[in-house]
Amino acid sequence: MRYELRHPFMEVEGDGQTTYGGSQRRGRPEHMRRWGCGVIGAADFLFYMSLYHRGYKVGLFADAPADGHVTLDWYNDRIDRLRRGYLPVLPHHGINGLGLAMGLNAYFRKYDLPLRARWGVLPKNFWQEIDHQLQMDRPVIISVGNNFPKVWEKNKLNFYSDPDYTIGKPIARTMAHYVTVTGSDPEWLRISSWGKQYYINKAEYCAFIDQYSSHVLSNMLYIREVQKGE
Repeated sequence: MRYELRHPFMEVEGDGQTTYGGSQRRGRPEHMRRWGCGVIGAADFLFYMSLYHRGYKVGLFADAPADGHVTLDWYNDRIDRLRRGYLPVLPHHGINGLGLAMGLNAYFRKYDLPLRARWGVLPKNFWQEIDHQLQMDRPVIISVGNNFPKVWEKNKLNFYSDPDYTIGKPIARTMAHYVTVTGSDPEWLRISSWGKQYYINKAEYCAFIDQYSSHVLSNMLYIREVQKGE
């Protein structure tokens, strides 16, 4: 069975291109361009919720256009304010999963949004929780973690342009990186990363964790609903 967001993902236009979601490579300052993928994931989550979920058009995204199409200047302004106010990006480190959850929870409380975030789910629940979040029409932030315990190694996960890697080679590879899931089927995740649409093979993701990373470092941001005021 396939699960996916119910609405089109947002587009950011500027510098002669239109991206599928945000990209830290188009951000500022320099350390944001290199290590700001967690802030991009959080911004795209908040942006999407403001567009398509009643009561979420508040805060930094109160003036988000209804068609989900924004300029790069508009988007980078929101990224800067989100980074400065809630999600600081440390040079050479970025932001870890706990910091990502804490920053989003501060934002949720600030604007009385009925959601709470935590980093990580049990490995046995990972895929079903992604599907559940998509069923709730929420983008899902997941991580491709660092190598661990051999932290000096640079083993990476493949990204594909089409959900059939038997007929094509990977077009990108990464580690220590957050991506945003917009669709899922039994074999593949469709994601937004660096402002492009890619696909991750689920079996390869599991193998990457087992061989090179860990379930703490390669996991998901779990979002749950709460009563307003909690």
